[in-house]
Amino acid sequence: METESVRRAAALVCLIAVLAFLGLSAKGSALGAKSLPVQGMAEQRGEPPAKAATPALSPAPALPEQDGTTVKDSGPQPVESYVELLLQQTLAEIQRPGMSEYERAKAAYDYLLDSVTSDDPVCPELWRIYQEDRNTPIPYLENRAMSILRFHVGMCEDQAAALVLLLRGMGLEAEYLPGFMFTLAGEPMDHAWVQAKVDGVWYHLDPELEGYMARRDRVAYRYFLKGDQEIGRTHRWGEKTLETTLGAQGVATLMEQEGRYIQHLLYGVPVKRGSGVEVIEDLVPVHGVKVRLRLPRAVKRAYLAPQREEIPFVEKGGAVEYEVEEFCCHQMVVLEY
Repeated sequence: METESVRRAAALVCLIAVLAFLGLSAKGSALGAKSLPVQGMAEQRGEPPAKAATPALSPAPALPEQDGTTVKDSGPQPVESYVELLLQQTLAEIQRPGMSEYERAKAAYDYLLDSVTSDDPVCPELWRIYQEDRNTPIPYLENRAMSILRFHVGMCEDQAAALVLLLRGMGLEAEYLPGFMFTLAGEPMDHAWVQAKVDGVWYHLDPELEGYMARRDRVAYRYFLKGDQEIGRTHRWGEKTLETTLGAQGVATLMEQEGRYIQHLLYGVPVKRGSGVEVIEDLVPVHGVKVRLRLPRAVKRAYLAPQREEIPFVEKGGAVEYEVEEFCCHQMVVLEY
């Protein structure tokens, strides 16, 4: 009996030793030289990490400069420095001496079209915690650009952030531009792209939409270095597209169909009836709701639906304005162009 117990104990000790060895071996090699760090066991148990053990990223390889020298890595870097290393590595691949501003902008744009897949970014929040001050996330552009520069995958926000950093790294002025665009179904959708100053003029660049519209790997450059008027046919930025005087309990939406826009107005005051239960008991008429829309197309006719009652409208300052005198709960406004 004692012999059997000793054998079991010995086997258990061997198993623990093997698992420990495998764990130590995997710790330094599972993710590769450019990968993100793995959170320590002390953090997983909720214990505060020692200050000397602040997580850091593994170094990237030395980067060649245009003059033939190299950027020497100084050891493990925090996330912002790691993004900078990735950025410099990418710039070394896509730029060459003597490039014009146009050539630099096109090289950065082509890099995204050639090497990036439009999909959900890889761990978009993971690197936020790997800072000395864990309450302060890294800057937005670096955070969004990481998935593009390291993993070559990301959505419009990630691609726009990476393009801004690339253009700035090549000596061009560039800004991240949030806004929205209309989908093929006519629905407005949140979107982001870039504005860059090339040869003294500010232009729009939208690599994510460019890649989406490309057919059989043929790029038409429909969204490369476009002016405000041209890009404004499909993109909106800088100010609200839809504004109303509807109260706080109201909802206003806008969609586009073939040959027309449909604007919905909804209003109801919910009453709380128990935990997590709200009902609308009385529908109160709403009067004098003013609407202001910024649309890419000129409106020719406006009417209420389903009443088909014409309503007056005015166009000024690039916007269409009209007033719905009265409705109860829901009203549609059709604007034909």
